Amino acid sequence: LGTIMLLLFRVGWAKPVMINTQYFKNKKQGTLLVSLAGPLANVITAWIFYNIVSIFGTYMLRSAIGQPLILFLYINVQMNLGLAAFNLIPIPPLDGSHVLASLLPRSLSYRYAQLAPYGPIVLIGLLIFGGSRYIVNPIFNVLFRILDRLSL
Repeated sequence: LGTIMLLLFRVGWAKPVMINTQYFKNKKQGTLLVSLAGPLANVITAWIFYNIVSIFGTYMLRSAIGQPLILFLYINVQMNLGLAAFNLIPIPPLDGSHVLASLLPRSLSYRYAQLAPYGPIVLIGLLIFGGSRYIVNPIFNVLFRILDRLSL
């Protein structure tokens, strides 16, 4: 299914990572931190590539391999920010759903968790009908602005 999804929609499919909260002293805080780890890793990777282009871009343009290398780095910036933005969508099983659940009061978090079985169906619907761009693009733009302001 993942390969077909990748070919048709440019997005693959992965198994969600189960979070074992029994080792957390504060379950909500632990869940929040674990759920933000993946998107944060994507943002940090994008930040590194963005700064390489910012610092060395003019020097790289002078070499024969410079333009393709800059393009490669910039595509990696976009891909990593896109993955971070996509994973922050608050639809189960994405990381954003765990972030939202950990921020909600316990009663709402429980009701939200009851919607989890329908998350993949909603997600596929958003991908098929193009609705995901209305969610991903604003998140991507915010992440890019943050990345740009934190750059060297």
